[in-house]
Amino acid sequence: MLKSIKSETGHTVVEMLVALAILTIALVPTVQFMARVMSNAGARDLVVATQLARDEMERVISERDFMPDEKRIRVNQQLWQLATSIEVYAGLVQIYIKVYKKNSSKPMVELQTSRLLHD
Repeated sequence: MLKSIKSETGHTVVEMLVALAILTIALVPTVQFMARVMSNAGARDLVVATQLARDEMERVISERDFMPDEKRIRVNQQLWQLATSIEVYAGLVQIYIKVYKKNSSKPMVELQTSRLLHD
């Protein structure tokens, strides 16, 4: 009535370990490559957002355009939103620029500067 262990079909522990080792060898480089690609895309987006914020800050300062503003800009087939807010205190203007990617609620980049107002 007792069955012999040798009569059962299945995989041995050694076969399972070999299969796991082969799978690990194949997956590790793939995961590393995907992480590198995602990291590069994030870095590229951060550079674009920073440049957009700097350009907008320079425009506001040079044109003395001290009015709140929101605009959408397309760069490399991606939509960006720039939000400019202004606060004026007795001869001092504070300029805030926030850059959002697509419809994100969290800004990717925030810049702030203060300028003295004079005629």
